[in-house]
Amino acid sequence: MSRPVRLPAYARALVALLVPDGLRDEIARDLAERFGAIRMASGRVRAHGWLWGQLVRMRPRGLRRITEETGMDGTAGWTGDVRVALRSVRMRFGFSATVIATVALAVGATTSVFSVVNGVLLRPLDYPEPDRLVLIRQTNPDWADHPSSQLRRFAESFPLSVPTFFDWEAFAAEGGVGVEAFGLTSDEQWVLQTVEGAEMVRGGMFTSGAFRALGVEPLMGRYLGPDDDRDGAQPVVLLSYRVWHDRFGSDPEILGRTLSLDGVPHVVVGVMPSGFTVPRIGGEIWTSLVDEERDDRDSAGYWVLGRLADGATTESVQADLNVIQTRLGEQYPEIQGSKRARVRGLLDEMVGDVRATLFFLLAAVGLVLAIACVNIANMLSVSGLARRREMAVRAALGASRSRLVRALLTESAVLAALGGVAGIALAAGSLPALLRILPTSLPRADEIGIDVWVLAFGLFVTAATAMLVGMLPALQAAGTQPRQMMDANSRGLAGGRTGARIRTGLVVTEVALAFVLLLGASLLASSYSRLWNTERGFYSEGLVALYTAPDPVTYPTPEDGHRFRTNLLERLEAIPGVRVSRTNQIPLAGSTSSTTYYRDVDGEEQELTVMISVVDENYFELMGIDLVEGRGFDGSETADGPTVGVVNQAFVEEVLGGAPAVGQWIRARSREEWAASRGESNGANAGGADANGADGADRRSAAAATGDPPPETTVIGVARNVRHQGLHMPAEPKLYVTVPQSRRTANQWLLRVQGDPRSVMDLARQAVRDVSPTTPVRRVELVEERIASSVAVPRFRTLFVVGLALMATVLALLGVYGVVTFAVSQRTRELAVRMAVGAHPREVVAGTLSDGLRLAAVGVALGVGIALWANRAVEQFLYEVDPADPAVYAAVAVLVGAVATAASWLPARRASRVDPVSVLKAE
Repeated sequence: MSRPVRLPAYARALVALLVPDGLRDEIARDLAERFGAIRMASGRVRAHGWLWGQLVRMRPRGLRRITEETGMDGTAGWTGDVRVALRSVRMRFGFSATVIATVALAVGATTSVFSVVNGVLLRPLDYPEPDRLVLIRQTNPDWADHPSSQLRRFAESFPLSVPTFFDWEAFAAEGGVGVEAFGLTSDEQWVLQTVEGAEMVRGGMFTSGAFRALGVEPLMGRYLGPDDDRDGAQPVVLLSYRVWHDRFGSDPEILGRTLSLDGVPHVVVGVMPSGFTVPRIGGEIWTSLVDEERDDRDSAGYWVLGRLADGATTESVQADLNVIQTRLGEQYPEIQGSKRARVRGLLDEMVGDVRATLFFLLAAVGLVLAIACVNIANMLSVSGLARRREMAVRAALGASRSRLVRALLTESAVLAALGGVAGIALAAGSLPALLRILPTSLPRADEIGIDVWVLAFGLFVTAATAMLVGMLPALQAAGTQPRQMMDANSRGLAGGRTGARIRTGLVVTEVALAFVLLLGASLLASSYSRLWNTERGFYSEGLVALYTAPDPVTYPTPEDGHRFRTNLLERLEAIPGVRVSRTNQIPLAGSTSSTTYYRDVDGEEQELTVMISVVDENYFELMGIDLVEGRGFDGSETADGPTVGVVNQAFVEEVLGGAPAVGQWIRARSREEWAASRGESNGANAGGADANGADGADRRSAAAATGDPPPETTVIGVARNVRHQGLHMPAEPKLYVTVPQSRRTANQWLLRVQGDPRSVMDLARQAVRDVSPTTPVRRVELVEERIASSVAVPRFRTLFVVGLALMATVLALLGVYGVVTFAVSQRTRELAVRMAVGAHPREVVAGTLSDGLRLAAVGVALGVGIALWANRAVEQFLYEVDPADPAVYAAVAVLVGAVATAASWLPARRASRVDPVSVLKAE
């Protein structure tokens, strides 16, 4: 025999409240049977939706008895209740203002965070059918366990080369891939030459399928077409609406105009509509593919944007592409190897790791909302007890119990509605300030705003708050006998032992939730402090970074570029109080590179991955990087001299096993690669190849021709470890090579400033203009600020949760204060008797304080259990901090105890000053 279906608890409560006694059982039984049938046939969600609809339509019938008793129709009754509630709000202005302010803060904070979650995570992308847009990369399983963390990251997200994509595209043309359109994309910067001069512009390089996948028609002209993808095609460019409007004055004749980008003429073929942007790239202009990488299978720097065909899924497309990946791996084993395709939804790829952070913050602000609801429910419960006489008068005038319940619910709803409206207004007003403090790396930040969904969420939170805070006093009123209401000396409404237990339980819950938030804030603050104070390995204060590269039109050859950098160095060194160094990578600035080297170990050639930086002879001293062994560069290194390098401590430990490093050597090419390259005009070099030009001359070509061993880089010194990739990333084996002996360009300048570093930023820009008016400055910034921006997400997360924890602490303090104060007021006669028979005021104070501390102790115990259960939610955001650290738990428990003591102190002092004579005389 099947078990009968029971109505959910909320439905039973509402039926009991709204349906007359004679019909209650029958209606509840009918609803339960139908609810069970719908749940079996259509699922729980549809069943609950149907049930709510029935309860809403049932309401006028359920209030028929109240209408008959009051002589009013249902609408008039509710209208009257609202008028009475508003009058009560005005009469108890201080109490009402406290409740409304508490609701406003909680609803405002919750709505503000939801507006961020909605804009970043929930709002659909602004493209046709955005759910069909995907981002495609490769995976490289061979690097999953690589010693280099940089290469391990590439294991799950490896870019494509142009020839690999063309192989995919040919396979898709045969119907082998379930995509409607897809195309290559990459993030680029160019020097745009105009009549006013040169400036940097950002954007991307594309094949035509990427724009077809996005499905947005241009405002003018066309977007890229298949002919633009052909080898030897005229380079073309699309302009964003903002660039067309701001830089070209909305010129209607812009189509067909030629723009110079890095000295290469591009024809304008279209202007995209206002608001259009390319996912993940953004930018201002978008160009067709350049020819030089068309046949370079080794150069992998692209990802693929695609649109799924009807009926296709990310899994099916990934399986389709892996068919061609297997073929490519067999055809090009050294390059493609075991690489596979990786297909993800575009939105998922864009939001990345920020999803976990935003949902964590939403959960944290939800705890504050829960604490606020508990606090307000307690306040209304105590207020209900103080209004026993009012309730008694209403009952004496003929109001039924359900009528009183409805009045109390209406009053709670009015308070919550006023607070909710104020909270939504607070969220809207504070949104600009919130946007200013959000990390600049947050994706889709420009889409954050107060829209209809955010308003609906705010109204939902307000309604939920009204229900939560109004239910307790209403249920207590429903459980109180009219005779108790009439007895002014009885415990009555919300009184008695049961009422005291409920109020105590609410405060314990409030303290527990506040403990959880305080604990999370303490862990995050400790984590961020450790992260920020991590040993960086260099001195960043007073350091200015200048990023610039010679204009390729004015300085077309490597020799011209060398002349530009030499002249710029002289100009920068002429600035008073400034020392200058040059490199290709500034630590913690977001740019790193690695190179494969080789060394002989026990007669066998060992391959190793080494991070590499190009520096000049001033670098180590200017950066404050200590040398722990050997020496640094002294300026005697030349392109034709012996190739030398400086390694870091991680290189010594991980590559050399702790052996002395000075005098050791590594090679930039394996013996096999060197043998294959014999007879070429260019020899290998310590820094590897780079297409951007050279500062040193080609060397060792004779060695290549004669079959000598590959050129070696000899270690001359060991530098202290520097965290190049991030404060949270440990140092990895690194090789520093000097500028003259590397073919990698070094276009980043470091200025060590005596005094205020901001004072030289404009002077540095002017120095670039003096050397070359056509060369734009890419960026000038304080290195300290760049480091701060690299940890902007954990800093924002920490500050936000700390602010919520402080708000929760204040609410918990008010909760403990309210309960202890009310308990003292209820025990006034008892305390008077005790003091009349000789009790010392200190005993009264101690007893009252112990009451508050007992509440805190039980709340902390409950909070510890909740925190231990939920510590995985915060563990992923911690750096070198144990989420179950007993010291942190103990410190937060002591803090909560101190707050409870502070909250109980004033009521305790008031209790100790009770005048027994006055109290007993009044009794």
